[in-house]
Amino acid sequence: VELPSTLTTIGNGAFKQCALETVCLPASVDSIGEYAFRNSRLQGIDLPASIKEIGQGAFTASTLESVVLPDAVSLIPNGCFQRCEQLVSLTLGKSTSYLSEYWLDGCSSLQQLYVKAPDFPPVCHAEAFVGAEPLFESCILHVPYGCKSIYRNHRVWGQFKTIVEDNF
Repeated sequence: VELPSTLTTIGNGAFKQCALETVCLPASVDSIGEYAFRNSRLQGIDLPASIKEIGQGAFTASTLESVVLPDAVSLIPNGCFQRCEQLVSLTLGKSTSYLSEYWLDGCSSLQQLYVKAPDFPPVCHAEAFVGAEPLFESCILHVPYGCKSIYRNHRVWGQFKTIVEDNF
């Protein structure tokens, strides 16, 4: 599927239950609607740097294996990756500042979580990691070089057993 270069929004439910395995969004897209890729067979998605907003449950129950969110995305909405059981690697961009409830619920295969927020850990809703508690033991949290102690001493992020510093 080739999407038009003038497309700015992926609408609510646009690819819901779609059989496409990969999607390359044009650089003109700046938002992804609610449940846009819910229950899709999507294994990979190329998200352009222009994306600033992602809707609730946008990737819920998809078969994504790896996702790199653009730096301009600041809010990770409710249930964004909920039940993405194939998700192994997830990267949050430099501007990520808030994680909503159930954003990783049921992501039991996640092995690598990269958080590029350089100055402070993203704020977490009280139920941000509900349904994802096993990740604190099994998933490696990657943080910017020089920030490990800030994350280690955080009430939520500090629950990750393994925190490593990276040069992003």
